[in-house]
Amino acid sequence: MKISIFLFFFSLCLTLAAIGQNVQNKVVYECKTQIVKGKQHDGKNTLYFDNEKSLFIHTDWPKRDSSYMSGDLFFFIKGDTSKMPVYIFQKDSMIYYKSDYKSSNTKPCLMLQEKKPVIAWQIQAEYTHKIANFNCIKAVGTFGNRIYDVWFTPDVPINFGPYKLGGLPGLILEAKSRDGKVYYNFISYESNINKPTEIVKPKKFMTPSQFKSYVINSLLETESMSTANAKVTNDDPVSDYDIEKDKITIHRDYKKSRKSRD
Repeated sequence: MKISIFLFFFSLCLTLAAIGQNVQNKVVYECKTQIVKGKQHDGKNTLYFDNEKSLFIHTDWPKRDSSYMSGDLFFFIKGDTSKMPVYIFQKDSMIYYKSDYKSSNTKPCLMLQEKKPVIAWQIQAEYTHKIANFNCIKAVGTFGNRIYDVWFTPDVPINFGPYKLGGLPGLILEAKSRDGKVYYNFISYESNINKPTEIVKPKKFMTPSQFKSYVINSLLETESMSTANAKVTNDDPVSDYDIEKDKITIHRDYKKSRKSRD
């Protein structure tokens, strides 16, 4: 027993030392979803991080444009060689991420900036178990209009996790939304990786106000093609379009304000 306790604390000290030295570590997750854009998110996702910053990528995101049918619906996937990254920097109140919303064969994916989510986690200290060799604690919180049950490990005392989840006193290894739509399952962890991935803040991105203007302009461009016999318009995505439920309501809000001005 004494040997086991010694080995545990020795391993924890090595982890803390590695993070303190600002070396890069890697976690691989498997994402499973039941959302409209699920095929894009599903599969392997990878989180690279040190004590100052993180980079989350959709490892299986296609490099080239593609399409598929789901039932009677046609879906277009915008290829992205950078794998739709999500950047988080500890000293920054913002988050930077790529989105394929409104992308097409002629329009590229957008790099967007938004405020870093602040999740009011409730730590369930009584629920503890192991994931791989990590001691984990359960926490519950709301993100993107979904309630999540997550398991985080104080063994890796860094507040990152899959996608935009984070803010706990330990790395999130597993996360599942209570509506059953989003699930991140832990696959593997690697510390002090030999060939670190560059994590640099994007130089070009759209602010929230710029993105709003972009979406409204695309709406007006579509509606300009209306005729006396045929009216065309764009609406917001359906509720479960993406990981963050009901995230984009720009069209709806704009149409309401426009109608009130008429």
